[in-house]
Amino acid sequence: MVQGLMAFVATCLSDRASNCCARVSVGFLGGYNGCFVGLYAVRMKFGPRKAVEMPFIPAEWNVIVLGHWNRAILTPSGIAKRLFGLDEGTPIEVFVAIDALAPPQVKHGGTIVMVGGDRLITVPETMDFHGLEGAMTIARRAMENLRETPVIAAGINLKYSCKEPIEALQDITRNSWWDDQLSDNQYEILGRALSRVLKWNEGQINFSVTEEADSSFQIQFNFHRGSSNIDELIDWLGKPIADLEKEIARVFSDCMKIKTEDIAYAAADTTA
Repeated sequence: MVQGLMAFVATCLSDRASNCCARVSVGFLGGYNGCFVGLYAVRMKFGPRKAVEMPFIPAEWNVIVLGHWNRAILTPSGIAKRLFGLDEGTPIEVFVAIDALAPPQVKHGGTIVMVGGDRLITVPETMDFHGLEGAMTIARRAMENLRETPVIAAGINLKYSCKEPIEALQDITRNSWWDDQLSDNQYEILGRALSRVLKWNEGQINFSVTEEADSSFQIQFNFHRGSSNIDELIDWLGKPIADLEKEIARVFSDCMKIKTEDIAYAAADTTA
């Protein structure tokens, strides 16, 4: 059996049942490589590609709210009602791990929700700013509808992958003096990274560029705000999506000298 096999379960939810009942309507959907990318990313849907592949691919976008979430309330039926605002009996999609310990993934309207004991995670099905805005809305609604939840922090995470050895990124990660110090002492350098913490509004942007051994790159943006005040975190996730998009473009174009046209954002999903 393929490692990490996932079952796709379509559920019709009813408050009259003491447990959430599932009815399997479609067979198996492949393994973790199809349903997960890294920890909590999902299969991305792309529209028509240009003849030349764009070097930067969005990956592993999500919104995370750290806190003590009540999973007895946020069952799949509770998520459908409280977070998605669905009426009783509205079909949703629930993905359940068969041979791994992982919370179920509840999907509706282009957003996937996962709830652990210490975090609530919302993931856009498509890695673009419209999809991210939807994920922010659902995470914000969770706090608005469960205001008694003790919270710690909220983060909006955007990652970009690049398989090509881009000179502009090598200029960022490579420090000739420090590389020489390590090499002169017989250390083989397998990877490099640079990180900065940038002040942004009431919180910060945790920014990093990582160069892997194969000369591929990972660029990470974490829009982070730490607070135990739930209203402050609700406000943080209510930032206009255009403001986030502007900051991403600013770092790419003005700071790293990379054209935003080189980013292959996922096409909007019209099937949900």
